[in-house]
This record gives sequence, C-alpha cells and structure tokens, in this order.
Amino acid sequence: MIVALGFAAALALWMALSLALPAPSGLRTAANRWLAALLLVLAAVIGEALLLHQPNGAQRWPHAMAATTTLPLLFGPLVWAYLRRLLEPAQDPAQGPAHPPLWHGLPWLLALLAWAPYYLQPAEAKLAQWRLAEGISPAVLAFALFKLLHFGAYAWAWARWVRAHRAVAPDELPLRHLWRLLQALGLGAGAVGLQFGLEAWRGQDFAWNADLSGAAVLSLFVLGLAALALREPLTHARLPAPEAAAEPEAAAPAPEAAAPEPAKYGERALPSSTRSDYLARLQTCMDEEQPWRDGELLLDDLAARLALTPKELSQLVNDTHGAQFQDFLNRHRVAELQRLLRDPARAGRSILALGLEAGFNSKSALNRAFKRHAGCTPSEWAGANCAACGSAADVEDDHGPMRHPKKLPE
Repeated sequence: MIVALGFAAALALWMALSLALPAPSGLRTAANRWLAALLLVLAAVIGEALLLHQPNGAQRWPHAMAATTTLPLLFGPLVWAYLRRLLEPAQDPAQGPAHPPLWHGLPWLLALLAWAPYYLQPAEAKLAQWRLAEGISPAVLAFALFKLLHFGAYAWAWARWVRAHRAVAPDELPLRHLWRLLQALGLGAGAVGLQFGLEAWRGQDFAWNADLSGAAVLSLFVLGLAALALREPLTHARLPAPEAAAEPEAAAPAPEAAAPEPAKYGERALPSSTRSDYLARLQTCMDEEQPWRDGELLLDDLAARLALTPKELSQLVNDTHGAQFQDFLNRHRVAELQRLLRDPARAGRSILALGLEAGFNSKSALNRAFKRHAGCTPSEWAGANCAACGSAADVEDDHGPMRHPKKLPE
C-alpha cells in the first residue's frame, strides 16, 4: 500500500506540473491551472498518509500529523472552478475575465486559522497530544462532518452545472469520463465519511482506518485521471457559446468590407480609420501563419500576436465576421479539415488524426464544430464528398475504415 500511495502522490505532482507549465506553444488554459491546483492538493493529502502509515511514522514525522486536515475544504471549490472554466461559454472580453469569487476559499482559510495553534506547536507537544488522545474528540468529529457536508454541497453544484451544459449541448460534454470519475470520487468520499463515523461510534480505529481509506480513494482518482489523459486531452480551452442554428458547409472566410461602427460599443467602437487596417492584419495572419492550428489558442494570445488589445480583436471578429472568437477559429478548422479529407495523400489517416492536425483538440470539439458549420458529422461529409477524389474507400472515421460511405440525403 505504501508503494501505491507513493506512486499516486508522484503521479499527481507530475500531472500538476504538466498542466501548470506553459505548453510548447507557450499557452496554458485557466481550466488547466485549476486542475493543477487540485492535483497538488491531492498529492499533499496522499503524501501525509504515505508518511504516517509507515512504521513509526508519527514519531518520525510528527509535524505531518493533521497537516492536511483542512485541505479537503479545497476539493469542492477547485473542482467547481475547473468545471466552470471548462464548460461555461466564452465571455465578451469587454466584461472582463470571469474569476471564481474568492469567498469559496474562506472556509479553508478560517479552518487553517483555527488549526494554527496546533500547527505552531513543537514536535514534542504534538507527540504528547497524540499519545494521550483517547478516541476521536467531539471537535474533530464536528469538523469532519462539516467537511463532508461542504464537499456534498459542491458536488450538488457540479451536478447542476453539468446538467445545465448538457441541456444546450446534449451528449457533447468534453471529458465525459472525467465526470464519471468525479461521481466516483463523491461516492468514495461518502464511504470514507461513513467509516469515520463508525470509528467515532466504536471509539477506536479499524485496522484500515478512515485516513488510509481516504488516501486510497484519492489515489484511485489520480490513477483514473492519468488513464483518462491517455484517451482524451486534458488541455481543453473554454467552450464557445452554443448556437441554435447550424451553418452550411464552411469555407475559409474572406475579407469583408469595413462595417459601420456599431452603436453597442459606444465610445469603445473601433474607428473607421483603423478598422480596415486591423482587419487586413487579422486576415494576413490567419492566411499565412494559420494560428487556428493551435488547439489552445486564446483570444489574448492572438491579440498579442496582432499587436491589438483583446477587446479590439473581439470587436473586430464580432463585427466583421459575425461570430464569437472560438467560432471564428472553428470555421477555419472545419474548412481545413474538409481540405485534408479531400487530399488523396492523407487517405489512410483517420478523421480524428486529421482533425487534430486542423487544430481541434478533442473528438468532441471536432464533432460539435463540424456539425454546426457543415450540418453533418465528419464521417458523413467524408462519405459524400471524398468519392470525387477517389479516396472514399480509404476514408476512416473515429472507429475504423469506412468501406461503404453513405451519401447525405438530397
């Protein structure tokens, strides 16, 4: 068990570092930073169990006793912040970035202050308290109950957020397997809470106590998250706002004439004298540098590349292309994927592989954008259009070769 806990703690640290550090493109998403913070907290809790459940662990590392007892109050807020940043539609930069309110961390901060007198004690005093302790004190029991209720309240908030997202995007939830892992984590937390209550009622720990059970549940969650990362990328950008109507087959957008300054921007509207220059700069970048091939491209990053502010770029895209930023990028990605599907030289590659080359960062994002802009799935489009280039028999969908591609209805 010690080896398993050590492996899980090291894996959590490695995954947190991978998510927190800049990607090769220099980008990193806010959602990934929240997930990295959660993994660091999990690594700390698992690490405490690893130290204390070795032979004479309490005597060897007395300061590890109860060192992470307040950290479970961060589980719920961190998962909530991660899901919120991952699933909510992109916001208008004019409104400023949406950050989770700081009061979500207030329970943890207050608990940390309450435990501060214990943490500041010397090692000898902590060992003396540990030797004299008889069973679980009422204060510790009440704190454990509060942590369980706190976690349950956030789990309820997760469920509401996911259900609301699925109502507008059925069966298109990114990282759907992550949601199942979170459900399993909630069930595991409930089981650990039940075991802790039984130990308090009996007045003594089981041989496999609740602390060790909690570390085991968290270790399984980390291992499940690592297995998930091998199947779907964890580095998703925020989802674009869902749109009701699907557009016809996409083509790379052409430069448009400068539109009149919209009244909705008021004094912040782009001057006519600079709008055409900004638009030409944007079109040149999209055509020559093809930044949309980066699946994690953010508004701020492209704005910096164009020497514009995020507000200016957002207004330019909204006014001249009639789309939100992510939808604007997806138009180019869908058009590029259609071009790649027609290319006989790529006939042996899967649609998912071509989609990643075009700039999509997951299968769900690819299917969602393709249906919106082309009105059908990528495999249906390939079956109807790739026969013209003689490669229909070699076209593959996400599950295998399409030997008999079906035509779209007239």
